[in-house]
Amino acid sequence: MCCFVEVGMFVFGIITLVKGRFQLSRTKVVVGAPAYAIGAILTAVLPVALMIGVIVGLAVFAQAGAAPGEGINAQQRIAYGSVDAGVVLVALVAVMAIAFATAKEAAKKPRATPFGAGSLPPTAPPDPNNPYSAPQSDQRDRLLDDLQ
Repeated sequence: MCCFVEVGMFVFGIITLVKGRFQLSRTKVVVGAPAYAIGAILTAVLPVALMIGVIVGLAVFAQAGAAPGEGINAQQRIAYGSVDAGVVLVALVAVMAIAFATAKEAAKKPRATPFGAGSLPPTAPPDPNNPYSAPQSDQRDRLLDDLQ
């Protein structure tokens, strides 16, 4: 179960590092250096937990002299699970402390005007060589004649 949380934190950490912003709520956002710190902490959770698991596994193997394929007992699983959960909780507390301390109001996005409201987008000028286009102004015709 903790592994899914670690993978989720890793993914959100990568997204935060790429975007440079951490959305705390609809109205609060963290940007800049604090957001990069949050992204680094979130990204580091999975590798740290993996390294702790490898170290614990090697220690158990070296201490017990277990043969390959022999599993660990329930007490050792509980110990590793609590260390794993501790890493996740410490990272989560650190992220939330940074986020709440540095969060600012999110910039409001301009609302899009409903269809039909406002001005229409500019259109391309008519092609003067098109015999089916609408007649153009005299001034434009004179300018085209001067260019030829």
